[in-house]
Amino acid sequence: MIIAEIGLNHMGDKNKVDMFCNVLGETDFDAVTVQVREAEFYENPKYCDMVLADHVYLKIANQIKSANKQKFGVALADIHKLGLFERADCDFYKILSKDFLNKNFVRHIFKNIQPDKQVIFSTGTSSHEDIQFFLSENGSELHRIGLIHTQLTNRAEEVNLKVIETLRKEHKVPISFGNHCDVLEVLYAAQSFNPEHSFVYIKGNDDCPYPDDLHAVPIAAAAALSEKIKMVRTSIGTGIKKRMKNEIEGQE
Repeated sequence: MIIAEIGLNHMGDKNKVDMFCNVLGETDFDAVTVQVREAEFYENPKYCDMVLADHVYLKIANQIKSANKQKFGVALADIHKLGLFERADCDFYKILSKDFLNKNFVRHIFKNIQPDKQVIFSTGTSSHEDIQFFLSENGSELHRIGLIHTQLTNRAEEVNLKVIETLRKEHKVPISFGNHCDVLEVLYAAQSFNPEHSFVYIKGNDDCPYPDDLHAVPIAAAAALSEKIKMVRTSIGTGIKKRMKNEIEGQE
């Protein structure tokens, strides 16, 4: 899936929420996520206005799933909101990298969600050793675990796309790609490594300092980006060279 991440870029503004949902419903994105942080996060004056009421989250889920016919996911850091999103019939969960090795948090998630739902873990700053430990600790849940390769930096030279292939070979679980690079063309390059899902942050078209800003795609460009990513994916092919008819006039 190509997944649009609103994250916290709604800025706590219900009008922005409506705008994002309406526009994304007209794109080729397969799913949309929002981020819900732990209560302590919103105590910081910098983020205190970014919380949304429960009924707004339910409205988002309903619009994405029912009106837009897309899947709805949540990047969840507040364990107390899990019941809310189960009632909203959230299709999948994303777990932030800060909770990757939070054993109690992870076990609570697996214990209290429907058994057919995938939980996708951001590996963020984790090492290969951290990932191996995490998977060994949660071996009974491997059938519904996915990993996201992402680097918490905007620099292209740190993206390290080859890790997608390495993790897939080593751990036999689905590997997705989450972009934090300010060179957005990295999203196209990532498709060569066949990620299970591609996570793309979305922001408004204004100059507001969004929480996810440099690596986010302005909403006006979202439709074109999602279409191009899917076109790039069709170019990957099967890896088998076959004889074909020349379709380009003047070429031999």
